[in-house]
Amino acid sequence: MTERNKTIDICKFFAMVFIILAHVLQRTLPNFNQSFVGTFLIILGLPIFFFFSGISTSYRKPLKPLGFLYDILKRALNYMWPVVFFLVLRVAFYNQWPDVPKAFEVFWDIPVMGMWFLWVLLWINIASDIGLLVATIFPKYKKLCVFFLICMSYALLVILRQRGIIYSNTFIGYDYFMAYTPIFLFGYLFGDKLFKYINIYVSSIAFAIGLTLTILIVHYSEQMVVIDLPTNIPLFYISSLFGFLTMYGLSTLIERLKFSKIIAFMGKFTLEAYFLHLMLIKNWVAFGFTDNWLITGYTIGLFLLLFVNTVGVVAISYCIPFSHFLLFGRSWSFYKFEKNIVNKIKEIAYKY
Repeated sequence: MTERNKTIDICKFFAMVFIILAHVLQRTLPNFNQSFVGTFLIILGLPIFFFFSGISTSYRKPLKPLGFLYDILKRALNYMWPVVFFLVLRVAFYNQWPDVPKAFEVFWDIPVMGMWFLWVLLWINIASDIGLLVATIFPKYKKLCVFFLICMSYALLVILRQRGIIYSNTFIGYDYFMAYTPIFLFGYLFGDKLFKYINIYVSSIAFAIGLTLTILIVHYSEQMVVIDLPTNIPLFYISSLFGFLTMYGLSTLIERLKFSKIIAFMGKFTLEAYFLHLMLIKNWVAFGFTDNWLITGYTIGLFLLLFVNTVGVVAISYCIPFSHFLLFGRSWSFYKFEKNIVNKIKEIAYKY
């Protein structure tokens, strides 16, 4: 168990803002998927989550057997329960009960509803947990154990795809796992020492260099569409690295401001924001406006709607006991008795 890193939460908040904005512009801006703005926003949003996931994993200690089981259950609840729950809600809302089997194809063929992101996180975290379990035997080789298990899971999915058990490139997020796992591993190997030597000069230089190089690479790369998948993998990884440098500089600068605690607090709920904005926006058609004022107006309006929806639902569920858990599989609450239950379970799990 580790304390939350405030800088990472700030960075996650801005990354999710960029992702939501990208999904909004996808429906209002003509040819957004092939535009500089589209690629730039995704580079500053999506890869960051995998990179910071890797860094967060590097903080973790080896897992004992009960701690391993607890963590696997927690990952399944965090990533899969909300998918099923919101999918059932959507089927009920549109009265699609005769088409339930078709609706649940979304659960497997992830990109249709943008759920691939959660599958990739699930596979990566399961492999990481197995590595941390093995690391209880070889504590000095914790990093090597996790790295090896993730590489093994990478190879396993390749074998399953070749044997036809995974029947398509998009099934259970296969192709996205192939594309984004190296970013997670890079973050993991980068290590937990990243935030130990921060000052305003380092942050400012990192932000300036990262932003400049990200803009240049995205601007001069004609074939790096990343709304679905990157078409130029080497450029994608290079631009993602500089995108991370940009976000690292930005978040460490923001951390010095008084209101940074509020931003960091909202950064804890990026997974909830992902679910809530996706469930709404996937039912919006692409407008393809040509008038700049209409594009600006609808973009701001839709973005604010999605953001307010997220803040509202999270705030309500945060105040009602166990409601956040029932909605999102997570146990955020200011009720002491709920926190005591969760902390007691954690204590027992990580003790044995």
